[in-house]
Amino acid sequence: MKLLKTIGICLALTITAFGSIDKHELDEFKVGALVVKDLKSKQILYAKDAEKQVSPASLTKVMTAVLAIQSGKMGQAVTITREMTQVKPTIAGYKRGDIVLMSDLVKAAMIKSDNDAAKAIAIAVGGDEEN
Repeated sequence: MKLLKTIGICLALTITAFGSIDKHELDEFKVGALVVKDLKSKQILYAKDAEKQVSPASLTKVMTAVLAIQSGKMGQAVTITREMTQVKPTIAGYKRGDIVLMSDLVKAAMIKSDNDAAKAIAIAVGGDEEN
């Protein structure tokens, strides 16, 4: 549920970025902190608890999925390695040697918030978890 809210916020803010900011609508988001910034002018358009530290876990998964989509490798078969399974909690439970389409990994990471799917994406697209 938390992941869906994050995705909803990202989409809402992307759409809102092309129009006017509805501060009353943004006030309704049940999030710990939120910042909307005009990337061209660098002006902060809206802030709610902007200094509050929050965990970026779901945002990291969203960015990992975006990079997978942008890579153009959505039809690529990914062979699950031992390294890809070394994450807690695993959720999907992939086993070493499993072959999974990149598009299925993205769906698993976004819809079910599977950590092992996100790690497999990171390694398949970036070469390792750090890239």
